[in-house]
Amino acid sequence: MSKSNKKVSRNIVIFIVLSAFLAILSGCAGKDKPIDSDITKPLEPKTIKAISITENDASFNVNIEGNRLLTYTSVKKPVPLSVVLYFP
Repeated sequence: MSKSNKKVSRNIVIFIVLSAFLAILSGCAGKDKPIDSDITKPLEPKTIKAISITENDASFNVNIEGNRLLTYTSVKKPVPLSVVLYFP
């Protein structure tokens, strides 16, 4: 290889290495802090607001109201005959 070809090859290698280094550094650059309007406030915790009971000839109804949609798990127990509600 001639001297000029070695210089060109060396310059290309240096260019590739520097380009890769700059790409890595730009990927690690810090981002701007979020503006207060971009931050969402957390929802208030789920709370039970009211429990009401109604009884008909054929059924017994319990209505549980919350400030948001409540998730629950129900377990039917045979003895004594009952239903247990678990609210996470």
